[in-house]
Amino acid sequence: MHGYGKFIWPNGKIYEGNYYYGRKQGFGKLISSDRVYTGEWLDGVYHGYGKLEKKDKVIEGYWENGVY
Repeated sequence: MHGYGKFIWPNGKIYEGNYYYGRKQGFGKLISSDRVYTGEWLDGVYHGYGKLEKKDKVIEGYWENGVY
């Protein structure tokens, strides 16, 4: 995928947002059974400003290469 799109995995996980040659990049939202991440991506990982919501906590701020 390249550009804006939506991908739904067989297990119900959903990503909707920007892609750059098959990798999540730019702004997007990932919804899974135990978490929701809304924010910026780079090369398929959380990178930049984002909000991660889990059942018991919310983490909001800046990520670098998938690390908060």
